[in-house]
Formats: sequence, C-alpha cells, structure tokens
Amino acid sequence: MGFKLGPHRVQVDLALAKLQCPPGGTVSRRKLLRHHPQRIFVERNRLDNIVNRQHKVINTAQTNHGALLFATTLAQLRPISNNEAMKTRERYDMIDPARAAALHAVLNLSGPSPAHGDPLPPFWHYIHFWEALPASGLGRDGHPRTGSFIPDLGLPRRMWAGGNLEFLAPLRVGTPATKRSAITDVVEKSGRSGKLAIVTLTHEIIQSGITCIREEQNLIYRAEADPTAAKPAPPRAPTTEVICRKRSFSTTDLFRYSALTFNGHRIHYDRNYARDVEGYPGLVVHGPLLAQILIEIAEGMLGSLKTFDFRATAPAFDTEVISFCALPTALGLDLWARGPDGRLCMSASAT
Repeated sequence: MGFKLGPHRVQVDLALAKLQCPPGGTVSRRKLLRHHPQRIFVERNRLDNIVNRQHKVINTAQTNHGALLFATTLAQLRPISNNEAMKTRERYDMIDPARAAALHAVLNLSGPSPAHGDPLPPFWHYIHFWEALPASGLGRDGHPRTGSFIPDLGLPRRMWAGGNLEFLAPLRVGTPATKRSAITDVVEKSGRSGKLAIVTLTHEIIQSGITCIREEQNLIYRAEADPTAAKPAPPRAPTTEVICRKRSFSTTDLFRYSALTFNGHRIHYDRNYARDVEGYPGLVVHGPLLAQILIEIAEGMLGSLKTFDFRATAPAFDTEVISFCALPTALGLDLWARGPDGRLCMSASAT
C-alpha cells in the first residue's frame, strides 16, 4: 500500500489492485479493489483517505493531455470493518501430479490423470496451497481459527458462499506456483437467519511469472444455529436444462475431498456435529465440490473456460441425489445444482 507523486499526477498502489480508468470513465469499488496489472491515476486537488484513513490520495495539478483520470468519487470506498482492508498473504506450492491423480480418482474420471507438464484442469488449484495449522490453530468447527488472517467477528459458523474466477493461462503440473490473497471487503449485516458477515477475498495464482487465475471468493460467517427458529425457504431451481447429470456423494467421497483440500470443516465428515451443532440433517457436500462438477460440465460443452461465476444458495447432503444442470445462453452457459426436492443448491454461469 502506498502512493507516489510525479509531475502533475499521483499513482495510488492498492497492494496488488491496480486499474487504469479510461477518459471520462468511472471505476466501481469492486473493480478498484480487484487485482489488475495496470495503474490508477487520480485527478484530485485535495487529500483524501482511502479505507479506514490508512491510505492517502494526493493530486497537485490539472493536466492538458487527459492522463489523469478518475470520475468516481472516493466516497464509494466505504470503510471496511476491523481494519482488515487489503490485508494480504502469499503461499507457495508445487502443482503436484500425485495430488492431481488423487482428485482424478475422487471425481471418478476416465482416462489418464494429468501428468508432469500437462495443464491442470480448471478449479483443481483448490487441492493446493493448503493452510496447514496445528490443532491449537483450529476453531471448534475444524476450520482455521479466525482472528489471524480472517478477522474474528464473533460468528462461529462458516459457509463458503461462492465467487468468480478468470482463467487466464493454464497452470502446469509439476511446476511451483504462488497464490497471493487479499481481504478486500468485510460486511456485517442481518440476514434471514440472523446476524452474519460476508468476507470477500481476492486471489491471484502466478506460475513462471504469469498470472494464470484470478479469483474472488465470498465467505459467510453466521451466528449459532437456533433449533427453534423457522428455516427460510431455499430458492427453487429451474427445470429448463438441456443437460442433466445426477450424482450422490458417499461419506468416503466427502472424506477424500476434505483430505485433498486439507479442509477440516466437521460438517463434511462428523455427522453428530453437523446435526447437533450446525443443525443440518446430514453431512454437507462441499461447495467447491459442487462447483467442480458444474465446471466439468461447462468445460465439456464449451471446450475451454474463460470465466466461471457461482453462488451457493442451499446446502446439499450426502443422503441425496443431486442434479447438475446446464443450459446454453448467448454468452456461454447457465448452470445449477438442484436438490431432489427441487431446491436450488448452487447457481453458476460460464464463458
């Protein structure tokens, strides 16, 4: 984080997030905080604070060549709670062919698994860049304890809510890579089921100096489950699909996917905890696992992927057969996961 002053202009560096605004254009807060290889030039005749009064923007003069551009007011950058804005970290990992072979088996795919030098299939980066902590670093639910990187918001229940991905270049199996992560937003509010917080993270995965994947990830933290409270009705899923693939998930499937992603969340393997503490009727299927199957369908229909956006809307359980559906659109595909009762478990779009 910082700033540089030059003749008649200022460059603002928001950690890894940099964006060039076209003449007369605007920049949204979301785009401003997303990773981008260019720069922000700000035309401003006064001092402004960005994000909890920690980061400053200064401009000294007007220009006659249009190089200094910024039509959006800085008021769009509202404070982020807990002073967590743009908190960053990096992890390094080998894109391991043995882990790729293991996920290939868990997904029950045909043909050979990716070998050294092959491109890693989309979304398989989720089995890399583990956060390996001792038991003392874990919370009650088996996830890493909040208060270190993720802020402690006093909300013990975590849900992986969705996000969006840009696939810019293939990750290669057998080559090290770097994952750069930043907290870009923390929003606390009241939802249908009580108090919650939405934590937004952005990730860049870089290999051999090339940014291969950009991702925005949304996590929801919620208050304790109230067993007496009426559960909100989940949205209904469409029935207009042209492709539908059905699949159930055994306890072994969930255990092996948890192991591959180093995900200790007990809702995926501890039935007593899932039922008695979190209030679920069964083991919860991982959100990324649902997304992975939708991505497989999208890649099979489109040939390759540029973007994938998704949102988890209701949990899926190990006791159910889930329908994974796709419908072509003018831009790509609409996809969704549907429970046996017709509820929408996940919605997505792919190009």
